[in-house]
Amino acid sequence: MAGGQPTFADSDPGDEFSNNLFSDLAPILALFGEQVAMQFMSESMGWSDSIIFSMAPIGVLTAVIGAIRVGGARWLRALIGRAKENIAVAESELMSSTSDEVCEVFNGRHVVRLIGKPSIKELIFMKCSEEAAEGKEIAQVDRFVTLSEALNKNLLRRVLPRYGSQGPDPKDLESGEPPNISLNVHPHGGRTELHVIAAMGVILQVGVLVFDWFITYHPDFRQKKGGRDVRSYAFPLTCMGTLVLITGVFVCSYIIESAATAEIHLPDVGTLQMLWIQQGGSVSDQIFDSYLILARSPSDHVITSRRRKRVRGSRKDFITSILTTSGAVVSISGFVLQFVGLRSMTWYASISQLVATMIMIILRAYIRRGLSTTPWARPIPKGHEIDWVATRTSNEEDRNRLLGRRVQDQPSQKKHRSWQSVFL
Repeated sequence: MAGGQPTFADSDPGDEFSNNLFSDLAPILALFGEQVAMQFMSESMGWSDSIIFSMAPIGVLTAVIGAIRVGGARWLRALIGRAKENIAVAESELMSSTSDEVCEVFNGRHVVRLIGKPSIKELIFMKCSEEAAEGKEIAQVDRFVTLSEALNKNLLRRVLPRYGSQGPDPKDLESGEPPNISLNVHPHGGRTELHVIAAMGVILQVGVLVFDWFITYHPDFRQKKGGRDVRSYAFPLTCMGTLVLITGVFVCSYIIESAATAEIHLPDVGTLQMLWIQQGGSVSDQIFDSYLILARSPSDHVITSRRRKRVRGSRKDFITSILTTSGAVVSISGFVLQFVGLRSMTWYASISQLVATMIMIILRAYIRRGLSTTPWARPIPKGHEIDWVATRTSNEEDRNRLLGRRVQDQPSQKKHRSWQSVFL
């Protein structure tokens, strides 16, 4: 320009502000989000959950640290300051399981996870019509059973969601390990819903990368940054970083999810109603009252999740440690590559990734919508919990009233066995 004045390339008016804001916000949002990530992982029980978590991820740092806490080698746990941490702490925060050390109790408002062992009895009311029960023993119709009894008498059949997995040992169920209340107290959308949302997540993330390619290379949609074409490495770094990040987060999520063994049990006939008798007492220096806790509606399955026993020095333990280390390194590397790539792309790429992240946050919240459901719970006299329940379930009319079912015009007055006998 004449007069020695400096020249400035024309630039998109949104680039200077929006690119600086959104290109930083999208990766930062992915990196953090601890509580949101932990809430989703705490009910993950399969490949679909891991895929959903890894698409346009949030809480990358939480996933990496969580995987190290659950499956990392001692030197790796020392690196993040968790060398002396009990696995029960990680289980209570990240996993879906209960164990001898981790339990779930009702505090009067919500089901909470704590380290300790409460006094809670889990019962299943098996409900089926006479027609559906044809060919079955009459004792199997409309009765209360424990989970171990239902499995031993083939009233429930196991469904293994993961190939080669083994479910909880019936001896563990009989030994009084704390029940999985949160997994059964609210309805789930089922595996089909998870598969559909996982497919949506994959399509969404691939769509973002396709959009980035169009605005970088397509002659009709190409966008400029600062009045110039984006740098040649911008899209390759963004694409590679996103794919590497997804892979690493998936591995970390899988490490956490596979540390627990989950099973789904289906009734042979009819439906079932889950209920829990919580005896008041102290758990982890916290006082809890006595409650009868009921699922909001009858169900067609029972979910159990137990922490997998890890044998230090075994081949499987070695493989888990290698996977954990690889997942952590790959996740961090992918995040750095994606961050550098997005900083070099136009602001449209950053916004598209941010929008995808927000959509996946909403979809994950929808999948875990049951966590916002408060179970039906009624305070019962401390020290007389079983007697209180037994007097209100002695016949069909009382039982229907307690379980929230409609009373038939001519209710059967047939007596059922005492609840006390369930615990003998």
